[in-house]
Amino acid sequence: MEFNRFCKGLLFILLLGLESGISQAETHLSLSDFNVHDSYKGPVNHRENVKNLSPNLAWEYKNAKKINFAGHYVLFTFGSGGGSLGYGLLDARSGILVESEIPNYYAEGLESDQFNINSSLVIIKGQALDDEDNTIKYFSLKDGALKLIKTVNVASENE
Repeated sequence: MEFNRFCKGLLFILLLGLESGISQAETHLSLSDFNVHDSYKGPVNHRENVKNLSPNLAWEYKNAKKINFAGHYVLFTFGSGGGSLGYGLLDARSGILVESEIPNYYAEGLESDQFNINSSLVIIKGQALDDEDNTIKYFSLKDGALKLIKTVNVASENE
């Protein structure tokens, strides 16, 4: 009888842990969930008129040389003032800056686990300029623009 009760309790704890693991996995998206199979091998083109850009963005745009995102894009950061970073996305084929919904962030920059050449997902961690919360935001390249697809509040996740 005691052994039976022990087994039921152990099973309950295991199922509770499994359910918690499943909900954690569902919370986060993975770069591999947004695979891109077509990579551009040509040079990075620069056709945008830099006179229309802020000085920091213009400098990063002109110096964007290596394709590092979604097969044929160059994702880069630039100082946007006030200690925050802006994010730029250059289409290496066309030379045009791509529309982005990524706000300015108080952050150190992009890490290699937040984007790559074989994925159309960008993961931004930190505090956005227009937000009081620490978040993880997921952006995906869709229809020629980076669009916000999911936000996870880090504070509520850790509670």
